[in-house]
Amino acid sequence: MGFRASFLSDGPVPLKFNSLAEAIDDLDYQVQQFVMIFNKEEGRTVVHPFFGELDFDYWKKFQVKHFTHHFKQFDLL
Repeated sequence: MGFRASFLSDGPVPLKFNSLAEAIDDLDYQVQQFVMIFNKEEGRTVVHPFFGELDFDYWKKFQVKHFTHHFKQFDLL
């Protein structure tokens, strides 16, 4: 079955964006914010709900695995 976070809903959540293009634009913005925040404060850590405090390098490693999982889930890879 795989890992399932306890705070996620059992079913699909309502769509947040009106189009795929709008969702991609928001993802791009969120990634830019992610990089900017860590670049502003070298050595910063942010708490992940399961893995604890992660620095920029560990967040990047986690996100690569997370994105890859979802890309495979939806046959994008």
